Amino acid sequence: MPLTPTIIARKHWVKLVTTLKKNSDLGSTIGRYQQLRSEAYSSAIRFLRMDDTTSAFSSLTISAIREHAVEALRQQWDHGLRRVRWNWPEEREIVKMKRPSYWEMAIWHRQTLCGLVLGKPSQKRSRLYIEGIEGNPSPHPLKGKITPIALLASEMYANLIGCEEVWLVEPDPALLDTYARAGYHLRLPNKLLKKVFGLKSFATKEL
Repeated sequence: MPLTPTIIARKHWVKLVTTLKKNSDLGSTIGRYQQLRSEAYSSAIRFLRMDDTTSAFSSLTISAIREHAVEALRQQWDHGLRRVRWNWPEEREIVKMKRPSYWEMAIWHRQTLCGLVLGKPSQKRSRLYIEGIEGNPSPHPLKGKITPIALLASEMYANLIGCEEVWLVEPDPALLDTYARAGYHLRLPNKLLKKVFGLKSFATKEL
């Protein structure tokens, strides 16, 4: 039976309503994860300041990696001293497209960008993978504190979204003692992890 204009119009209307609902649901999901990330930032700052006898964290702030952070990365970091060559804006877009529940943080001391962190949960949200932690290679007031701040906030976010573990992807060998003191254990990839991530090691912690 040929489709009448009414049936065609109805089909287009159903398709439009379905698309709008999907976009609305996605917008709601994105907003919910933005709120959870902000909650993790605030919780980490409160925790760090509770026992801060030196006031080292009095000017600490944590934010998303937005244009302000990207510009600070370009202007403030001595790129000749960087130990890694991560393209943070590009990597952020890749992770952001894969999961609305992605994890990101820019660590600040006043107007100085001191560190960046990026990751995403596994598909079933049982693990939070931290794919990058990098500190500003130039001198700054939070030198030596970026990794503990990053781990604390990441673990808080993992708890908020229901993850059971945090996995650091290809951890820096120079920081393995730091990770061990924070409760992380080195793990070599099994066959599945080799297939998904390539030949990479992990430092993992159960929450």
